[in-house]
Amino acid sequence: RGQEQEAAYAVPLDFTVKEDLTRLIRVSEAVPPERLAALPEGVTAEPVLRLAGNVGRVGGTTGIAVLGLDPGVIPELRGWRGDFAALSPNALARRIEPAEDGSPRGPVVPADAAALELDAQGSPVLITASVRTTRGDFAQILLGQPGLETTKTLRAPVPAEARGGRIVSLTISPRTRVQERGGEGRPLDLDLRLGGLTAETQSGRSIPLGTYDGWTAVNGIDATTRPDGTTLTGTITEQLASRFRPRQPSDDELARVIASPAVAAAAGPGGELPLRIAGEQVVVRVAAVASRFPGAGADDFVVADRALLGTALNAQRPGIAVPNELWLGAGPQERPELARILDRPPFHVLSVASREQVETSLRHDPLARGTLLTLLAGALVALGLALVGILLGVVSDVRDERGELDDLEAQGARPALLRRVVRLRSLVVVAAGLLGGLITAAALAAIVVDLVTVTADAATTGLPLHTAVDWPVLAAALAAGALAAAALVTAASRRI
Repeated sequence: RGQEQEAAYAVPLDFTVKEDLTRLIRVSEAVPPERLAALPEGVTAEPVLRLAGNVGRVGGTTGIAVLGLDPGVIPELRGWRGDFAALSPNALARRIEPAEDGSPRGPVVPADAAALELDAQGSPVLITASVRTTRGDFAQILLGQPGLETTKTLRAPVPAEARGGRIVSLTISPRTRVQERGGEGRPLDLDLRLGGLTAETQSGRSIPLGTYDGWTAVNGIDATTRPDGTTLTGTITEQLASRFRPRQPSDDELARVIASPAVAAAAGPGGELPLRIAGEQVVVRVAAVASRFPGAGADDFVVADRALLGTALNAQRPGIAVPNELWLGAGPQERPELARILDRPPFHVLSVASREQVETSLRHDPLARGTLLTLLAGALVALGLALVGILLGVVSDVRDERGELDDLEAQGARPALLRRVVRLRSLVVVAAGLLGGLITAAALAAIVVDLVTVTADAATTGLPLHTAVDWPVLAAALAAGALAAAALVTAASRRI
């Protein structure tokens, strides 16, 4: 039972697909959405965002596993156990579900776009457009430097992967990095006027990408929006990336998370928890506490809605929160076919873990198998010694009480009655032994669990084992033992 639970805890669905660190190929690059859509019917694919974080305060918790996934998949995870949380998986999923869609907002680049154009005038800065692609990662398009005296039309080609994507921000950065030869550079007073964004299609058409209504300026700059464009003012430095971007769902709603007890204890009033992830700080709200979470792979974790958490992080720095895992689930009939698909391109360049393979590996671990065989052999030897003890007890009783039995027989007691007396005595001994054995078994259960925990992988496992009593098997074993004892007592007392 522990091996099954540990395998399901490590691989919450049927397969987990990760980046292969030796090849450095992203999951989104190797398996685009159209390839996932081509998987057999009945196969579910859940993109997962996995990052490392820490609590952003002195003395905070480090090494926190940050998971972003669709809350709807939580009830489907196979690694759940009742002692993980006071709430059910369905209740936990409802706790972190956002009030509205947390996907990023922004103008969409036409699917046939050849170039992006932007009229700009003012400070000598560099303007870069960040585009969230249709496969979920980000493309950075350097538009260029505005004109100092007159308005200049900045123009940059649109790479193929950015077509159909969504513009999530314009980054305004100083040009001092080159001028200062690697120095930190000086703060720059910004005065920048931007016209509307335009996409030029491959056929030569110009398509306006909307106004800047609802956009916001962050990190040291302010925006004044007019019908014909926007003026950005403030101070920019190389240490803090200043951006002009559409307002995102994460600006109005904090991502709610399931947190481990240690992480939840670090939350402030209202459950607000500052996390530092990939060098950026984002504030989340603790909505539920769980001691364990399948697939987290760490004692300390937070789990949030993937879309809202990713939007909050990418609003800080586009591209730091891209789904980097796939959890795949399939029915018993589709599972073999899915396993064959994962052995072929494009999945062959990624790291694939199978729940069934993990469980098989645990079952065939030599030390674990040796431990189980030792326990089984010990149980059989104990059973054999118990039966021998019962047999010797009956034989000794008959031998030691032979004189009394002969006297009873001389007084008219029939042999059947004498046999019943001997068997009744044996029954009392067996019942007392059985009761003592059950009490001893209950006391030793904890020791056996600790033994199996240590020897299963030659180290204490991350998932604690629990004693599980299979009552039908136990009842069958007790019945078999009782029958064997009755047969021995009957055989040994037959000659009376």
